[in-house]
Amino acid sequence: MTLTLKHFDTKLKQDTGVEEKIKNSLAEYLYPDVEFAIGTVYPGSTIAQDLGEYEGKTLQFAAGERMSVDRKDF
Repeated sequence: MTLTLKHFDTKLKQDTGVEEKIKNSLAEYLYPDVEFAIGTVYPGSTIAQDLGEYEGKTLQFAAGERMSVDRKDF
């Protein structure tokens, strides 16, 4: 299995057109019905309001200048 992570801009609230594929991740086995995405965070420019919901997805984790959001399709 492969996770496909779509990237989006947190300030502009739009897809960047970039997709990242991750094979054999723990997330795909633990959460098979969850769609994940990656948001770009701009240090010194991103504010809390920029990190709100995006296309039905909410912030789940962050590392450095990236954050991951998910939407559960149950």
